[in-house]
Amino acid sequence: MNELSRNSSPEPPPYLISEDPSAKVKSSLKLSELIETPVEKHLPTVILNIGGLKHQILWKNLEKISRASNILEIESLCDVLVDHKISEIFFDRNPTTMGLILGFYRTGILHVDDTICPLAYSDDLKYWQINEIHIDPCCLIKFNVRRERVLEESGKLIEEDSDSSTSSQHEERFVSDTKRKIWYIMEKPYTSTLAKVMNIVSISFIIVSLIGMVLSTTHYFHVRNEKGELIEDNYPLNIIEAVCVIWFTIEYVVRFACCPNRIKFIKGFLNCVDLLAIVPYYITLVLIKYSGESFNDVKRALHVLRAMRIIRVVKLAHHSIGLKLLGYTFHKSSNALGLILMLMGIIMFIFSNLIYFAEKDVNYNFANSIESFWWATITMTTVGYGDVVPITPIGKVLGSLCAISGILSLTLPIPILSRSFQFFYREKMLKKRSYKPVHQYNFNHFD
Repeated sequence: MNELSRNSSPEPPPYLISEDPSAKVKSSLKLSELIETPVEKHLPTVILNIGGLKHQILWKNLEKISRASNILEIESLCDVLVDHKISEIFFDRNPTTMGLILGFYRTGILHVDDTICPLAYSDDLKYWQINEIHIDPCCLIKFNVRRERVLEESGKLIEEDSDSSTSSQHEERFVSDTKRKIWYIMEKPYTSTLAKVMNIVSISFIIVSLIGMVLSTTHYFHVRNEKGELIEDNYPLNIIEAVCVIWFTIEYVVRFACCPNRIKFIKGFLNCVDLLAIVPYYITLVLIKYSGESFNDVKRALHVLRAMRIIRVVKLAHHSIGLKLLGYTFHKSSNALGLILMLMGIIMFIFSNLIYFAEKDVNYNFANSIESFWWATITMTTVGYGDVVPITPIGKVLGSLCAISGILSLTLPIPILSRSFQFFYREKMLKKRSYKPVHQYNFNHFD
């Protein structure tokens, strides 16, 4: 590369092109370093050509920011060219953020543009060696929130992509393509018509199973002896239960066999729910088969196992985007919800003790602070069963204040959850509309 020097020739060429490829691997620099470069400073301004967009700034503004300890040569500062006569330096960078960065050099205040990707803006700040702590408070919180959301969404996409490439490389292409297609049919109902049909069938089995469970609790479907004791379950309902469980089992096994990441599949919350909805049925069959004469001893265990069928209603969340996003919203808002629950606990503790001391001498319903917790909970949630009520004037005032405090506490999480749910739902719908049908994917990457 030609060595740049002010005394190399009386009339230097207007542009000197760098031929050193290492000049383009410069990871970061401070604009104040340009002050020590051999660019002519006979003009009060310097032109920074950033990706073809020219910015003109006073040399003295560059001096406002402290210089780096190691002053670099011009060939490592610029990417391609330098014009000595008009003090122009070219950088092969995206010009989008340069106006904000030069504004920081002029005013000492660093702002953020909402139209710029927060990750790209963060990378540019690193390149120009500007710490993010200089971002003005009016933009800092919003910038950090946007960046966290982008990183979160990017992380989920990367995770999905990595999951889709974890299958064995020794499988035949046909087998891999088939597994991939089956996985999309079972897990992503918006990718094809067959996937939508499969989703409807699965939901139908869940609903039929829940209806059968409810009907089994009515006396119209019970078989009893002369003493009125239940001797056996209704046979048609047992057949319906068996068919539904067989479907759930086949569905779970197929999804497990075709999933890209089986470890993650086993750890998934909804997949654990699916398993818990299946296993109790088979345990019940084993207990009935081998209990023999001691059947009465396992009745209690059978009741517990049959009660676990209630968990099948959670399986509906597996087939509903809205329910999934609602659970995801609660998960992401757990910190805020935790603070609100703590606040409600503090209020409940205060009022339960106050009402105890106000009513203990005249109202036997408030025998101690522990029993007063029930009254405080019912009052704060505005349920008001009426089984426990204060009778003294002070107690009634405390009851009113407790109810008002409960209303104020319960309204706090509503905007948080609503805003988060709307954001996640909008993002999911945008992703769903832009989703390619399963037949358009290149399944060669599934191996």
